[in-house]
Amino acid sequence: MVGSTLFTLALLALSHAVNAAPTAEVTESVTSTFSFRNWVEGIIANPNGNNLTPEEAVADAVACINELARRGGDTCRANSVSVFCRNNGAQITGVAGGGVTNTASSCNDVARGAGFVMDHCTRADNTVQGAEFAYGNGNLLVWIRRPS
Repeated sequence: MVGSTLFTLALLALSHAVNAAPTAEVTESVTSTFSFRNWVEGIIANPNGNNLTPEEAVADAVACINELARRGGDTCRANSVSVFCRNNGAQITGVAGGGVTNTASSCNDVARGAGFVMDHCTRADNTVQGAEFAYGNGNLLVWIRRPS
């Protein structure tokens, strides 16, 4: 009797699992997770497109990244150390390094570097601090931090 009860329970559990199997549409949306890097790429590709607003994405640092990504191919130049954006509790700074005292990249590439920082250096309390090079420029360090 116990054996048949366990068998019946197992069949019931299996039937519920089969009925609850996700569709391809659900699986696709679950596997496509939010990435700041992809968010920046979306803004660069279409600044007026259906992109998350900075408020929807997170906060002050994101608003700065949004601003930089919307500048398109404009030049973001770091003369030793240069502030590219400051917004309330966040600042994005460019630091020239690698033996050079000034360097430049497109603001889009600075935003890409900042997006990488957001993906890898955002903490559970929604604060972020970190640095990564501007996309394609190993002499321009993009640093997200609290303004001094």
